[in-house]
Amino acid sequence: DNGNGATKGYGSIKSNSIVFQNISYVKGLQHNLISVSQLCNVGYELILNKRKGKVVDQKNVTVLTAN
Repeated sequence: DNGNGATKGYGSIKSNSIVFQNISYVKGLQHNLISVSQLCNVGYELILNKRKGKVVDQKNVTVLTAN
C-alpha cells in the first residue's frame, strides 16, 4: 500500500522451533515480514505455491506455514 513507518525497536520472537532474531518493530505495519535469505542461511527450506508457504527443517519437518 506504499505505506512507511519508523522502526521503534528490535527483539526476538519464537514461533514453534524457529527463533527469529533482530526483529524490527514498525508501528502501523500491517503484515509480518520474514527474511527468506536468513531462513535459508540457517538451514531451513521454503516451499511456496499459490495457496501457502511452508518452512521445513533439515529433517523435512514442517516448522512454519502461512496462507
